[in-house]
Amino acid sequence: MQRAIPAPDPQAYAAHRLHDAARSWPLSNCYIDLWIELLATAGRPPEAMLSFAVELDFEGDQFTFAKPGLDDLRRLYGVTVQELAVYDRIEAHLEIQIARGRPCLVEVDSYFLPDTKGLSYRLEHGKTTVAVNALSAAGRRMEYFHNGGYHLLEGEDYDGLMAGYAHGDTPFLPYAEVVKFAAAPPPLADLRDQAWGMLAGRLAHRPASCPISAFQAQLPQAAAR
Repeated sequence: MQRAIPAPDPQAYAAHRLHDAARSWPLSNCYIDLWIELLATAGRPPEAMLSFAVELDFEGDQFTFAKPGLDDLRRLYGVTVQELAVYDRIEAHLEIQIARGRPCLVEVDSYFLPDTKGLSYRLEHGKTTVAVNALSAAGRRMEYFHNGGYHLLEGEDYDGLMAGYAHGDTPFLPYAEVVKFAAAPPPLADLRDQAWGMLAGRLAHRPASCPISAFQAQLPQAAAR
């Protein structure tokens, strides 16, 4: 089974240090977490992208969704993310892109993801995003980045995941993106300078007041409602 970017066998995969289980908060959300592991595996230090966190705010009913901007990924790492127009079976698209060295971000049902065992795996249906790095439709196998690791899905889980993209005779076309890496990682010194510059710019646009205090003021009314 061909891999878009070289990666260890899922059973031997070691998560990036940002996902060390000894940390107070080893996980953030599935989108940030898969980018941390995807970038690290591709030889790009993921710490450089984290300046977006200083702009997070309380939006009145929720916090800003934390995610790296696509322009950040392009400027820092030479990584381009483009929407994948899905008009065929999703497996066909994934196999073509993987053969070209491009992982794909795909929205899937966490009910069929073994790495969510004890949370949603075979317990409840929910939407999440994974980065598919290897896939064999004939072999009913898929390797993917999700949360803090790199995982294998196969057999009945693969069948269930792919069956979820069809309702009767009408295909349900999932939202998907293709990730294109530049030929080589940027020099570390350049990456560091870019990251510091982006952080300085974001600090100038951080929330004027404390988001936690704003949430604290809103919480009693929200709880009562």
